Amino acid sequence: METKTKHILLVDDSEIDNYVNRSFLKLKGVSENITAVTSVDGALSYLRDHQDHESFPDLILLDINMPVKSGFDFLREYEKLSTTAIKKCEVSVLSSSDKEEDVLAMLSHPLVNHYFVKPLSVDMIDKIRGILLAS
Repeated sequence: METKTKHILLVDDSEIDNYVNRSFLKLKGVSENITAVTSVDGALSYLRDHQDHESFPDLILLDINMPVKSGFDFLREYEKLSTTAIKKCEVSVLSSSDKEEDVLAMLSHPLVNHYFVKPLSVDMIDKIRGILLAS
């Protein structure tokens, strides 16, 4: 049984990665509604504008290493949003970094539930479905 989410937000500075990941998630039937942004500020702006709407994402796939502000910076600001909005949304990291210190630091954050190393794979898609079914 395939479950579709209402909305996924991709936060990655690479437009190519966003395009590929959005296409793959749609192809595998995970979600039809996927928004992609290329910066932390763009993600935070989107989330602030939508925190009281149905269009607030069910899942955020967050890159760590981005210019200007990192995934760590994002989490510090994200925590300041409405508690109701944050409780509705799962956050998973999708990063090219496989450094143990990055993995441990992100997974120790209370809002991060999974850490995936790029590229997005079919196995990861299955785990993402599991995350969304559990939420």
